[in-house]
Amino acid sequence: MGAVDKQQRMTNMLLAGNLYKSHKIDQGLQKVASIQQEAIKQNQVMHRQSLAQGSEMIAKQDKGNRIAEAQLHVQLTQAQEIRQAKLLKNTFFEISEEVEDVLKEKKITTIEKYFRYGSIKATIERNGIDTDITDELSEKKLIRDTIKKVANEISNAEKKFNKNDKKDLEEIYNALEVDEEDLIQKLNSSEVDRLKERAKELKEWYNKLIKTCGVGGLALLLPSKDETSVVSESRKKARMNEKIIIPNHFKNNSTSKKISKNSGLESLESILDSKVFEMWYNSKFKDYFANMGAWESFYVEPLGVDALNSIIKGDKKSLFGKKIPWVDKLKKNADLYSKQLSKFKKTCDEAFNNPFSKSVFDKATKDGYEKNKEEIKNLKKDIEDEKEILKKVFKKHPFVKTILSNR
Repeated sequence: MGAVDKQQRMTNMLLAGNLYKSHKIDQGLQKVASIQQEAIKQNQVMHRQSLAQGSEMIAKQDKGNRIAEAQLHVQLTQAQEIRQAKLLKNTFFEISEEVEDVLKEKKITTIEKYFRYGSIKATIERNGIDTDITDELSEKKLIRDTIKKVANEISNAEKKFNKNDKKDLEEIYNALEVDEEDLIQKLNSSEVDRLKERAKELKEWYNKLIKTCGVGGLALLLPSKDETSVVSESRKKARMNEKIIIPNHFKNNSTSKKISKNSGLESLESILDSKVFEMWYNSKFKDYFANMGAWESFYVEPLGVDALNSIIKGDKKSLFGKKIPWVDKLKKNADLYSKQLSKFKKTCDEAFNNPFSKSVFDKATKDGYEKNKEEIKNLKKDIEDEKEILKKVFKKHPFVKTILSNR
């Protein structure tokens, strides 16, 4: 393995577990990077404002205001540059001092030197610090010389590695390159995380429905077959504790595209996938249909057809050419059938704001574990094997503990 490969492996590890985490060096570089981002955002805002105003508006703008704005921009820029210059000098002074301190230490191993310098290099790279962040020649030189000094010390340490150092280094790499505990946590939570993301998307979709279509748009959530509302049929199925019919218009690709085009609402099936969509709808809406009276179903039945047809067909024109927005029909139904839609809204609120019960999350955790059980088993074995290796590594190279604790 070449020197570049070794340095890249070390950099990858130290980006996660840096020896200089919470150190003045790391804090200083983070602040420098923050000032740089702040300046970029400020310039972007001013650029967008200029574009929004347009050349004609700028020409008409009061000359005094334009001068005041320009002066304010200059003052802000100068203040940022002063802060950045001071931070740069202080931080790179700290780095230079640290490099010298490491060189002076007598009881330090070559491997620790290698990792200490590598940590400084990784910290600089992580914060995007290079000569391009400043226009001042003296600051460019300070940055360039410091980065060069750190790179030289890494190279010098590598040249001094003996056979035992190389063996120890490989053991450290093998123990630190893969964070098994983090991987296990991700594998265990992957199914649950997907459910949480779906729950968030459902809530956003519902808020968008209410905002775009009003309460009348709730009828879009009534069950359908071939773009026809089947409320009465779903009521019968629910009362017999059978699976109810779902809003199949979301499953029909052509219909769901028309809904999305006119209302901006994506298909619910694309959020939940077919199986989960059916499970979620039955678990959340079955009780509503089971408790629905015959007369109520008679009133609610046409609302689904009206909502679906209105959204699919879009805006209309009257005999006199006046535009009639598609949402007008939904607003009219919201007024005429406020009692029925108010009751349905309670069910919808619960369905979208609390889409998955604790038992569903528990099942997802179990399913996720079963699905990834073999991989988790292997990772746990790796952890046990590494414990023995790390005992020896910690004894010879205590600094590795800091890398592990900083991950």
